[in-house]
Amino acid sequence: MNQDRKQKRSAAKYLIRFLAGVSIFVLVFTGIPVYRDWFFLCENTGAKMGYRQWFFGLRTKHWHQESALEAFMTKEYPSELTNRWTSYSGTGINLFGEAVLFGHGSPGPISRVCGKPLETFLNALSPEAKLDLYRLFASTNHAKISSQATQILERAFLQ
Repeated sequence: MNQDRKQKRSAAKYLIRFLAGVSIFVLVFTGIPVYRDWFFLCENTGAKMGYRQWFFGLRTKHWHQESALEAFMTKEYPSELTNRWTSYSGTGINLFGEAVLFGHGSPGPISRVCGKPLETFLNALSPEAKLDLYRLFASTNHAKISSQATQILERAFLQ
């Protein structure tokens, strides 16, 4: 009888230790990101790119989405093209696939027009006007870029 009681106590101790270990594991690893998905926007062209960065430094899943303005500059003025990548978001994912870390930047006015509005706007421009638009975006003159972005959006909504 005494032996049976000792076995039950011993089993209970192991169960408590096991549950404590699992609890610590869950608490620690649910808050630590295993990898982070990064997203960048080029403030000069509206192009997008990103990658996944693992906790040990390896970068995988690189991707790049060329914008209409970047395609034009690559074809017509490759020597003048420079990208100015600004972090747009960086979401950390834990061991269980849950988002636990959020880092979101602000690329500026071009973020409001990249994609279809900018592409539609560019289709109506001459090559010289496209180059001027690129030079404006590359100038970092926030007030003028913001004004141009508003015009692009207004034109996109009118069509």
